[in-house]
Amino acid sequence: MITIDTVSNTQYMVELDLNTMLYKVLRCRWHNFDNWIIHPEYFYEGANTMATRTWSTNLNDWVEDSMEKLQNFQDNPTWSTCNTYIASSPFYYTEDGGWRLKHGRIIENAGTDDLSPQGQAVELDGTYNNSSMIYITDTNRTEGAEKLEFDYRVSDTNLYMALYPFTGGWPTNGFKIAFSGGSTYWPEKYNRNNGHISCYYLYQDASNYFEARLSPQYDSGQNRVEYEGSLRKVVNGTVTDIVTNRQNEAPLKQWIISVSETNQHTFSYNDNTFVGMTLDAAPFADFGELGFGARDMDFVVSNDLVVFDGEFTNMTPRYYTPTNDAWSGWANVSTSAAPWIASTNFDQIARIGHTGMVQLLCGSADLVVDTDVEYHTLWDVRKYISVTNLHWQTYTFNVQTSETVTLPIMLGNSMDYDVHIDNIKTYGWHGQSNRTADGWVSSEAWITTNGYGATENRSIDLQMSRRLPPTEQYILSPLLRTIGSMNFRCYTPNNKPATLELQIAETVPSNWETLHTVTIQTNTWTTLGWPINTNINGYLRILHTSEDNEAWLRIDDINISANQDKATNAWYGYNFLTTDRTNGVTDIFQLFREEGQSAHLNYDPQSNVYNNARLNRYIPHVRSPYLDKGIGNISFWYRNWSVPGDINAGNLKVQVSWYDRGPWTTIDQIDTLSDSYQHYSTNMYDADSRYVRIVNDNQYNIPDRLSIDNLLITEPFKSDLTMTNMVITPEQPLHLDEVTARIELTDHIFGVSNVNVTLHFKTGESIWGVWTTNDSIAVPMTCIDTNFATNPPVYTYETIGTIPSLTNITDTVVQYMIQATFDGRWFPEVASPKDHKDFTNPTWYYPVDLNTNNAVYSNPYYVVFSCPPGSVWINEIDAADEGDVYTSEFVELAGGADFDISNWKIQLMDYDKSIYHTYTVDDGTFLANAINGYGFWVLGDPGVPYVKQLLTEVLGAEDPDQHLPLEGGVRLIRSMGAYEHSVAYSSPIPWPGFDNIYTDDGWDFLDFDGSIQLYGAGTNRDDFSGIFTTNIVATPGTINYNQDLLGSYLELLITDLWMTGSTVYMEVIATTNITPTIWSATNLADVNPWTQVTNISYTNSGNTYTNWFDLQTNEPALFYRVTTTN
Repeated sequence: MITIDTVSNTQYMVELDLNTMLYKVLRCRWHNFDNWIIHPEYFYEGANTMATRTWSTNLNDWVEDSMEKLQNFQDNPTWSTCNTYIASSPFYYTEDGGWRLKHGRIIENAGTDDLSPQGQAVELDGTYNNSSMIYITDTNRTEGAEKLEFDYRVSDTNLYMALYPFTGGWPTNGFKIAFSGGSTYWPEKYNRNNGHISCYYLYQDASNYFEARLSPQYDSGQNRVEYEGSLRKVVNGTVTDIVTNRQNEAPLKQWIISVSETNQHTFSYNDNTFVGMTLDAAPFADFGELGFGARDMDFVVSNDLVVFDGEFTNMTPRYYTPTNDAWSGWANVSTSAAPWIASTNFDQIARIGHTGMVQLLCGSADLVVDTDVEYHTLWDVRKYISVTNLHWQTYTFNVQTSETVTLPIMLGNSMDYDVHIDNIKTYGWHGQSNRTADGWVSSEAWITTNGYGATENRSIDLQMSRRLPPTEQYILSPLLRTIGSMNFRCYTPNNKPATLELQIAETVPSNWETLHTVTIQTNTWTTLGWPINTNINGYLRILHTSEDNEAWLRIDDINISANQDKATNAWYGYNFLTTDRTNGVTDIFQLFREEGQSAHLNYDPQSNVYNNARLNRYIPHVRSPYLDKGIGNISFWYRNWSVPGDINAGNLKVQVSWYDRGPWTTIDQIDTLSDSYQHYSTNMYDADSRYVRIVNDNQYNIPDRLSIDNLLITEPFKSDLTMTNMVITPEQPLHLDEVTARIELTDHIFGVSNVNVTLHFKTGESIWGVWTTNDSIAVPMTCIDTNFATNPPVYTYETIGTIPSLTNITDTVVQYMIQATFDGRWFPEVASPKDHKDFTNPTWYYPVDLNTNNAVYSNPYYVVFSCPPGSVWINEIDAADEGDVYTSEFVELAGGADFDISNWKIQLMDYDKSIYHTYTVDDGTFLANAINGYGFWVLGDPGVPYVKQLLTEVLGAEDPDQHLPLEGGVRLIRSMGAYEHSVAYSSPIPWPGFDNIYTDDGWDFLDFDGSIQLYGAGTNRDDFSGIFTTNIVATPGTINYNQDLLGSYLELLITDLWMTGSTVYMEVIATTNITPTIWSATNLADVNPWTQVTNISYTNSGNTYTNWFDLQTNEPALFYRVTTTN
């Protein structure tokens, strides 16, 4: 996954190399011209951004119009069931008076869509031909009528059987009957308690037979229909009925009826779910017929009907599918309407209903409630339906009239049987008024699923026959904040001419101004559009104005853009158009993709130009927005758009400029000969130019038109890497230190290779931050670690050599920087060599910052110190003796022995922080070892013990002996200007505002009454910072009361460790004279791991000490350290 931290309205290009799986992500400017609304037919000028506001609707989120009204006879409490038919007067009404029923009744357990007893339907009485009906009246009518839908079936409660005579008798050793039914004719889900299907066998006459029967029964506890199976024996008209267990309704697959030689009868159905029963009666004679019966239910016996003899194990069939004349002896068959039919090849027989007739009528007049009137004569008979189905079927009656009509469903002539009606739906015809959440409005329109593109896409129909005069038929836009251009797709479904007007207004309702009038006649989608270019806020509407009532306009994909000024942050096109088709301009046009627009540049100033304008100010072109980083990759698709009679080539030029109006520099030129799209791509590193334009140059001759698409311009890109985390060791070099450096390289992009890293350094402040090979020294660096666990990987480089020490040369400035050279895939010469000069001025240099002093270039540097930061500090101040006697004033410094403090400064400040005198420590001053490797230096009055330098500057004329203010500050400054330590002090009742003055620059602040002394234990200024005590006896030149200077302040460095025989040798360098102590440990994780090594010997040459001692043989591995006590 690639995650990009983006900025609003910023585009990015991601390119993946499928060979190397390397990718690059670049900021870019890209346009595919799909949302650039100019004009689909005429050339013009206009501006656009990918963020230009547009108002669009493809109508797919609009609700499909359907003035549907449903009556299923159970959602209204007035549709209560009734056992008798409703006669001609009074009519049966719904609660709102909108439905009427004549010669019919409401029956339960008969609906199509509810298994519960409340599933209801209408039953029209078949004994009242041309009079039994149901219809909608005034209060429930739709506005006009599109169609009428309803479910219907024949209700046939008579029992009909189809019988087959078995000649030769039934097998006396038992037999089996097996058959299945055609799945499409089995009963549907309904609770039809009065219906059943049966198989008859050993049938002798209507009073003597056996029967296996299935009946649907409703289970209220499970809310489902179940099949109840039963076996029946009828002897001389007496019925013996044994009922089986019920089974959940499922598709009925197979019946098996078995009769044993001892007259044991078994009936099973559906995947061998057997239920056995015994009929303990004497067997019938071995003759009789095989048959099937059904009451008010579909029943089909398919071609796998087989009768087996008693040898059930081998299942050898005795009888097969009946032959062509096998069912010629049907019983109970009516010649006028046969209830059973056989297929032409007699491979199945099926139960059907009696043939009847339903009439669908249409009329504008309502029924008169009068029993003496033939009501149906007021209507036109529109449709006759022949009804024979016992299962529910759906019928759709297309009306399509704008008149308000009544639509009765009435039984026709010769209807001997009842008809059930359910789920009556009516659909209105008048156009609707729609309003979307984003402000689009339609009037007298119709939303359909016939939109452009996919089959379920929606469109809007402006159909004059659906309009209810005088209401206007239109589509209205939301409020538009300026208007640039607009377009939409449309066609005429019936291929009749349709006229529309594009109108504009600032308010709604308003007096509309017609901008364009157009008549179209096409049965394929076409695009219309116009540039409007106005800064007014207002509305657009498409008004259907056809005079022909059959005119029919279908519209989809309406797009309107805000008016975009020709600004530098916008794309701009001149003498061009955007379209996804040619619309008759030329017959030769190839789409770049199946959908979407391309941009097309004209070939002269006035051919096919919008509004007959003459566009000769510029040559035809498309210009990019402002490119703040410059130009990297330019790519696009292009092709020739041939114009008959002209030369067969477009004159394509790619140009760049630093200004949106030029001058323009041509970087590439192509004669476009192909009418198929070609791809163009070029890479450059141009950090100076800010615009790109694609030109069809017509200055010297007339070329062909030029088409372009998917124009992409990226920011400049180059092979590069990131240098970071540069550090030197030691962090603050001293005059004895050799200095090494490290740096991390990461973010290797675009194939970086052959990386070489070098440290460059020079001394002094001259030519600050400017590097040449003549004035600097190079120290090569090598990669010492590669971390692939991070993303991206990190490569650590370290110097092979060092910056040499500057012994006894303090305050020397060393400038340094690290440089990397490398190769790469894309323009490595732009970034290589790459200098790393990131630097944060150390806090211990404050207020010195040489990069501020040398402001032209910034550069890393260090100043060679004589001693580490914090190693010399203000240890004691005494501003006055008791009784304000000024004879023993002093400032005491403390620090490591032998530290050079030559030319350091001590600033004395008054209560208002004004500097009244600065003392400079004499050149050649070193801190002499006084205790534990620490020394003291005192600036004071002549009588102060151990004074090294005298206070000379008198604070004021009032007391010529006072050198230190009673309230003020003392600041210690290194010779190079860095503040080393600052202490502010005051009397118990300080000068007003004193504590607010001394609040910055790291001042230690306290009240005093007597000597001010640091106390506690430590080795460094920061160990004592802020820990002052007062009102005690002064201790100039010596350790303070309750102060513990912990050991000698010096540096020890183990430089070598080796072994000869059983003797271990250790070489140590120290900054002063020491007495070394060696320690060893086996596990540094222990609480107190170190043990002193005994019997050590050493010798020294200057500050280099060579120690030796016997190897300890009781441990396999040891750690060593060295300490000293002085």
